[in-house]
Amino acid sequence: MRLKARDGFTEGMALNVKVVSEARVDKLARVAASEDAENSNFSFDDWVRPIPGGAELTVSIDQSGIAAAFDEAQSPSITLPSGGQLHIDRTRALTVFDLDTSGRQGKGSAGARALSINREAVSEMIRQMSLRGRGGLAVLDCVEPLNKHARDELRDVARQAFETCAIEGAKALAPSMLGLMEISLPWSFCPLEDTLLANPSESDLLDLLAAAARETTANPTAFYEIQLSESVWQAYLERQAETDAALKSSASGRISVVPSDGTKNRIQKR
Repeated sequence: MRLKARDGFTEGMALNVKVVSEARVDKLARVAASEDAENSNFSFDDWVRPIPGGAELTVSIDQSGIAAAFDEAQSPSITLPSGGQLHIDRTRALTVFDLDTSGRQGKGSAGARALSINREAVSEMIRQMSLRGRGGLAVLDCVEPLNKHARDELRDVARQAFETCAIEGAKALAPSMLGLMEISLPWSFCPLEDTLLANPSESDLLDLLAAAARETTANPTAFYEIQLSESVWQAYLERQAETDAALKSSASGRISVVPSDGTKNRIQKR
């Protein structure tokens, strides 16, 4: 916790704090002093608050959309709306985005085509940073040619994307003379890949539950059994109540979970 010198604190004094950045690989969580009463905030409320129109948003469950978002957030490459690929690599210092124009059809001058794909790439870069829970520095290798007007426009596109994705405290620079565009986002959530690596058994359990849900959807009269290895079985036991409730709600009791007699996980009909 970062405090000013002294700050008027005395031994035994109570202090309310809030987490402003979750712990991630090699980094501790960061907290700040808060004037809010204990347990007065919910994470969902804090997440919705900066979203444009967030107060009017309604909550709905879209299982296929959630699954697609998880798959996308783990993909090393993303296809842009009008064609072309955005390749994503994370290093210890920053996240790098490389733009590939292969397969993209465009009209107009070289400058107009470059600006079109760069605009899409900048918006998608920021969306992917938000989707993956990443912060810190990110760099996009833009497509040339870029004149001053195009560079300034891409900076404005980034600022609009920050607002659309409800990212507060972010910064964007116009692309450099070498075509590199830098953005900086405050750390907030633990990146998705860090969470998955920290809990591999839980990730395996989620994958199995998703696969079983697909089976029951494809065959609405069949009953299925998920057999779990020892490590995944322990992950299930830690979340048994909520897992069983979710299975009962989504599959009407047609999916049961049991420990496996081996080291492999499998789904089979009962």
